[in-house]
Amino acid sequence: MRGRKVDKVDNVDVVDRNNPGGTGGGVSTKSTRATMSTSSTAPVLRLADVQYRYHDGTRALAGASLSVARGERVALVGPNGAGKTTLVLALAGFCVPESGVLEMFGAPVTRASLPEVRGRTGFVFQNADDQLFMPTVLEDVMFGPLKAGVPGPEARRRAESALERMEIATIAGQFPGHLSAGQKRMASLAAVLVQEPELLVLDEPTSFLDPHARRCLIERLKGLPMAQLVVTHDLEMVLELCGRVVLLSGGTVAAEGCPSGLLRDAALMEAHRLEVPHSLRG
Repeated sequence: MRGRKVDKVDNVDVVDRNNPGGTGGGVSTKSTRATMSTSSTAPVLRLADVQYRYHDGTRALAGASLSVARGERVALVGPNGAGKTTLVLALAGFCVPESGVLEMFGAPVTRASLPEVRGRTGFVFQNADDQLFMPTVLEDVMFGPLKAGVPGPEARRRAESALERMEIATIAGQFPGHLSAGQKRMASLAAVLVQEPELLVLDEPTSFLDPHARRCLIERLKGLPMAQLVVTHDLEMVLELCGRVVLLSGGTVAAEGCPSGLLRDAALMEAHRLEVPHSLRG
């Protein structure tokens, strides 16, 4: 996991915000390092009855349960305030559930296992500017490998390969702040893919994109072999990209299933402040 937001907390212990003293219930944060699985059958992500509330008492997750298998592309949809962002923050270790099971790569997510979790998971933020902060695109993409201890020449080779994979090698020397929204999205994705993650977590990946940039992004995501959890309001993209959709509402999973079946349920969509995608109407 990379970017300025992550670096600010990398050296801070992850504690249960609801139980800062570290006693009582909740997800374990013992210092014993978990041995994470490399099995091809273990899901890369599993949540079971996960609960979380903020300091003001707001219940953000109220028994959320879902899983993502290796190589699977799963969409997480729901209205604003459904708990989607809190769930992503929990995966990144920024908030610790008060109860329930949170496993990644076959082992519980704990304070001790967070470095490995972040090393095997790529987070692509909604705002690409949160991840692009170096003088050039190439340096941004090299940042992760260099921080992981990869020698400079090898980090450069990996970065150039990732830029070519995203078909943006021509902008390697440009300042990220001068890029279009589509170019920034591809650059931030390249900066994650260079670490060869086993799971991609994408937060509203098509936001701010024009139709051409959106199409390019979807095609790139289709060609990636790793598991993907796609948090989005773009239901047309869900139909095209994902094999399964999970509807989160009120902090819990209200429904899940095949996108073409679940998303055409007008009553279900209306009940959770969503709309049937245009391609499924009529």
